[in-house]
Amino acid sequence: MKRFKKIFLVLLMVFASLSVVACTPEDNDDKNQLLLAETSATLEVGDKKDIAITVSDDILSKLKVTSSNAQVVTVTLSGKTLKLEAVGKGSAVINVTAEGVEVNGNTLAARVNVTVNEKSGGNEDPVDQSKFTGHTGTFLIDVSHDLQTEITDALQGIKAFDIDGSEIPFSQISITGIDLIDTSAPAGTQYQLEISITKSDGTKLTDIVTVELFGQAAESDERVVIFGPGKITYYIGSDQQGFDLQKEFSARNLATKEDIPVTVEYQMDKSIVLNTPGTWTATVTAVDGEITTVKPVQLTVKQAVQIKNELRATTEANKIEIKFGHGNGDDIEALFKKYAGWFETEMLEKHGVHVSVEVVKLGNNYDETRDAVTSAMQSGDALTNIIQNYPDHLVEYHGYGKIESLTPYVFHPFWGLDQTVANESYYDLVQSYRDEQRVASLEGDILSMPFNKSTEFILYNKDMFDEVLKGDPFPETWEDLMALAPGLRGQKEANIARIAAAYQAAGNPTYTADVQANASAQFYPFSYDSQGNAFITLTKAWGGAYTAQTGTKQEKLLFDNPQTRQMLTYFGENRANFTAPAIWNNASYATDYFLKGYSAFSVSSTAGADKNTPLVGSTKLFNIGVAPMLYSKLYPEHRNVIQQGTNFAITKDGDEDQKIVSWLFLKFLNTERVSLDYAFNKGYFPTRNSILESASYQEFLALANNPIVTGMARGDADKIMRAKAAQIYLQQKDFMVFDLPFKGSSGVRQKVGPALQDVLLCPPGDDLQAKINAALTNAMNESLRLVSDD
Repeated sequence: MKRFKKIFLVLLMVFASLSVVACTPEDNDDKNQLLLAETSATLEVGDKKDIAITVSDDILSKLKVTSSNAQVVTVTLSGKTLKLEAVGKGSAVINVTAEGVEVNGNTLAARVNVTVNEKSGGNEDPVDQSKFTGHTGTFLIDVSHDLQTEITDALQGIKAFDIDGSEIPFSQISITGIDLIDTSAPAGTQYQLEISITKSDGTKLTDIVTVELFGQAAESDERVVIFGPGKITYYIGSDQQGFDLQKEFSARNLATKEDIPVTVEYQMDKSIVLNTPGTWTATVTAVDGEITTVKPVQLTVKQAVQIKNELRATTEANKIEIKFGHGNGDDIEALFKKYAGWFETEMLEKHGVHVSVEVVKLGNNYDETRDAVTSAMQSGDALTNIIQNYPDHLVEYHGYGKIESLTPYVFHPFWGLDQTVANESYYDLVQSYRDEQRVASLEGDILSMPFNKSTEFILYNKDMFDEVLKGDPFPETWEDLMALAPGLRGQKEANIARIAAAYQAAGNPTYTADVQANASAQFYPFSYDSQGNAFITLTKAWGGAYTAQTGTKQEKLLFDNPQTRQMLTYFGENRANFTAPAIWNNASYATDYFLKGYSAFSVSSTAGADKNTPLVGSTKLFNIGVAPMLYSKLYPEHRNVIQQGTNFAITKDGDEDQKIVSWLFLKFLNTERVSLDYAFNKGYFPTRNSILESASYQEFLALANNPIVTGMARGDADKIMRAKAAQIYLQQKDFMVFDLPFKGSSGVRQKVGPALQDVLLCPPGDDLQAKINAALTNAMNESLRLVSDD
């Protein structure tokens, strides 16, 4: 497959300080309007300003006004007028809410963004003289030579000037977008690059330059990728227990699908590095013919941790007791209790040790669990010995100093994973799952073990798509998918009739004429369940950056960039066909609406595959298809799909015996017996390669080839759906990615999702670019409140 890079940078846009109000596809009743004459204001200290409010008398008495920063702006309500007074330099948001009044499920509200400057007078600020010169026109680039060098040489004549007019060296000019140029494009193709400088006041000056290609670049159809962590913590002596830096990595030619061997070169002699505490570097190299890929690795070497080889004596009345904390539903909790029973029996039969595992629900979901654990850590309350977590939760727990390093346990001579047995080795764990366990530590320490792993995949109404595709394969790119929208709209009535007939045959009267009419009127061909995942996945698919793990707040939050804006523009322009589930009665998931004919396509979690089984009772609704995550045809090299699912960590609460037993339970959860049972029952993926390749799992995967038919038991159909999801996982696991977490990163995900949803749910007549500006500005401002500088 030829490596394309057809990327067109969008022009930079002026950030408008606009109010962000969730848009809905329906007009509000006039009686429930709350409109402000202005949504932004710039004042000077001492200024006063009135802003008129359009609101009914009924709602007026329910209005509440607040200032997010009363040291900058104070606000009072006088009749239908907001009275603002600027009291200090800075910015604030004036919020106006109608308490107890909701529109489409949301509290009726409006806001004003206010900026207050110092009072102008005799000592006015000097004129900002910052600018670029020599950057206009078109710069010719010979792609037969090194692209970076050619562009840098061509732009040498550009000059940059600071606020005071002093020249800034060319070396300080940043050029963004070089790596996104398609050097195989024909001569004469033009691209726009962003140039920027950081001025002395810390702000940025940016502009656009245009380059035009000529010459012919050497083509390469292949790309070798090295998989593995960027940082690793090593405890002295672990190499005697099977630690092997080379085995931490793997490489693959993504074009040929062939595995490529890797080599490791240490900064100094290996024996010196592995026996000397400190921070070292190593280089991992993969060579496939003329293609060479190199990955640098930071290696932190620490002194060995001593863990005893024997557990204390126990009896039935004097067990080693541990608590296992989770945030799952009752069905999964029941499985945890089953596995705890298996483990207790095995510990007694194989080791003669009496143990007890108490399964404790810390919250009804993962967010509640995070909040409960964080609260306990802040207050010093007791913690469970084991806690369920996402990496972006774990990084916060680790910041409190409450998480035990698992690296000494993984490579312990007695309790550790047996590196001499292939299906018990640490290196038998799936590569990306192993890598994820290190990212919550800035040094690459193993802080958790994987368990319920999943990803996202595509579900589609096969009957509808077959009629439109007429034998052509299912699309692989978003652009090709969008082209099918008109044809799918032409199939909606036939699909609704098919579903109605199934409900009637099943004796289920709930698919009424009103539901059918709504499905027709509110039909959107394509939907995406998780808006947070969608924002991140699609940003990366368009070649954009999302976040970074370290740096200042601004350096961590990278999601407002030209590529993200291009992505939002693309899907915003297609919002008549591509939507979020909230369009349907503020739903969180598309599942029910997909099965009732409101949509023909849904991106969903593989963990919920069996929630999309196309049956009503035992009657088939329609034939269902599954497919891997799509990518943009302009940026195939940025194909990606999110890696999901929680892990388990051990807290520092408890004595040494409890920590050892906790580790042994995590080790037990990754055995074939547990992994297969959990996969067959819940659809999550096994964590070990040997289990994925086992005869039992291959037999399970074969179920995906079976059709779901009328008369089939729901349990059997659900198992087929889980097998279909598992097949897709194996097809796309080379492209699975996860974000490097930092304190506040879980909150950032919750802020960017609404930005995409705001764009998708706004009416056709709205100014799309204004919506994108407002959505990104709001997401950035909200995220900045959650993140701190390193």
